Amino acid sequence: MAFIGDSYREPGKVQVTYALIAVNCLSFFVVFYKMDPNQVFSIGGIIPSEWFESTVAFSAHRPPEVISMIWSFFLHGGWLHLFFNMFALYLFGPNLEARMGRFNFFLFYLSCASAGALFQVLQDAESQIPIIGASGAVAGLLGGYWVLFRDHFIRIDFGKRAKKDLIFPVYTLILFWVILQVVNGFFPGHFLKGGKVQSVAYFSHIGGFVCGFFLTYYQTPKDKKSQPRFRVFTGGKR
Repeated sequence: MAFIGDSYREPGKVQVTYALIAVNCLSFFVVFYKMDPNQVFSIGGIIPSEWFESTVAFSAHRPPEVISMIWSFFLHGGWLHLFFNMFALYLFGPNLEARMGRFNFFLFYLSCASAGALFQVLQDAESQIPIIGASGAVAGLLGGYWVLFRDHFIRIDFGKRAKKDLIFPVYTLILFWVILQVVNGFFPGHFLKGGKVQSVAYFSHIGGFVCGFFLTYYQTPKDKKSQPRFRVFTGGKR
């Protein structure tokens, strides 16, 4: 049976990670198959200009900014948007939750999502186009993973018929992702067009990652942080 995940599983219970995945998937199903997605995004998404202007054309139909911000964390613009965010949550969430504990992990998740939203809002404060998605929170997981588990390895097991598993260091994946976000974040052309959710909120990713990194770094004892050993893989448990 095929398997993909961290080569080492941190001991501890994992519940919040899978609950978040379930809630995000359920929200996606309800929005796209039971409601009008564009209407939901315009109500539940984050509108940057709304944070700085007292009057916005559609503000009367929207909840308070805090509620719309939290709501936006559970909205996705399409299958790929949902898949990549949930896959990253599945990949990096369990070890972080096991190390942090359920309640602290949930607060960590929301904090990174909020920081990512704030970065994106500040980057384009005049925009009236909704910002949605769990990308800021997921980016925060990568920041936390860099502090705690960057010496781990991602393992792809293709099953018994495969001669070898594919194994590569976690730090290479995270480093490549960070470079990609920074480079793309400072180039134009990644905003929403035509009222559809087609953009990538790179500054939300950057903000979430920075928040996740510093929250984990300053709240983790030095002896509990990952050391840059970059050792050769010698095995581990799933």
